[in-house]
Amino acid sequence: SGIVGSTTDSTQLDYEEGSWTPTYGGTGSNPSGIAYSRNTGTYTKIGDTVHCQVTMETTSTTPAWTTGTGTVMVNGLPFTARNSAELDSIFATYAYAWGSNNNPIIGRVIYNQSYLTLHKFGSNITATTGTHYGVDAGTMPTSASTNVLKGSFTYKI
Repeated sequence: SGIVGSTTDSTQLDYEEGSWTPTYGGTGSNPSGIAYSRNTGTYTKIGDTVHCQVTMETTSTTPAWTTGTGTVMVNGLPFTARNSAELDSIFATYAYAWGSNNNPIIGRVIYNQSYLTLHKFGSNITATTGTHYGVDAGTMPTSASTNVLKGSFTYKI
């Protein structure tokens, strides 16, 4: 009975809750003129592990998203991820209104960075192949109530 192993007071006290403000970006260049109807995030940090939640939705944008290039990023994670490729964090998302063949299926926290990238299946690719591609920042819709992303993920710092 009781706890097996040992803990220290500093381990038990390393707990933090807070909020963060996610924004969309592009790995090649960031888009400009984006307006959000929702872009909120919360986190709980316990030791070297961070649990995050995110909700995002864009309204009409001027200029259009075509000013962004590369894979869509979610910027502004509350902490920089640990510098270890073996500890990448991947999470499933609930996403809709991203345009034809552009809905993200997973997000990947990039090691030694404070952002994640969004990925999708390519055309004619099914879930059984395991092949995925970056969501294209240049083809995101620019109308109201689009680019909706909801999810939670955990990563190491």
